[in-house]
Amino acid sequence: MKKLLIGVLLFSFNTYTFSKSFESNGFRNIKWQESISKYEAVMHLTSEKGSAKKFYVKENDKMFLGNITLSSIIYIFYNGKFSSVVIQTDQSVTNLSQVLIELKKKFGKPFYANKYINKYRWKNENTTVSLKCYSSSHKCSIKYDSIIMRNLEKNNKFL
Repeated sequence: MKKLLIGVLLFSFNTYTFSKSFESNGFRNIKWQESISKYEAVMHLTSEKGSAKKFYVKENDKMFLGNITLSSIIYIFYNGKFSSVVIQTDQSVTNLSQVLIELKKKFGKPFYANKYINKYRWKNENTTVSLKCYSSSHKCSIKYDSIIMRNLEKNNKFL
C-alpha cells in the first residue's frame, strides 16, 4: 500500500510538473508578446526587414530536444512581438516516435492525434504545439504558437 501511495504521488508530481511547463507563456526563456528589442543582441534576422512577420535565429541556441538533434529553431516575431517558434529535427532522426515521446513527456497526451499522417497537437489557454513528422525524410517539424498573437495576425489580415 505504501509503494502504491508513493507511486501515485510521484506520478501526480510529474504530471503537475509537465503541465506547469506547458502553462509557461512562451518558449524557453522568451515570453509570448515580448518585444524583439529585448533580444536583438542575441538574435539575427533571417527574413525581409519590411514584413510584419520576421524570422530570427538565436546565437548559441541549444539544438536539442531531449537527446534529439535539431537542425533549426526559428523564432517568429509579428509586429515586433514574439508570436511563434518553428523547430526542425535533424535528418538523423530515424525513429520518429522519439520526438512524440519527448513531446508527450513534456506536454502530456495530445488533444489531436493522427498516427497515419504523423500529426499531433497540444493546446492550453496560451499556446498550441503542433507536431508533423515526415516518414520519407525522417524529419519532424514542431511549431509553438501564441494563441493571442495568432488571433491578432488573423484579424489584421482582414483589415
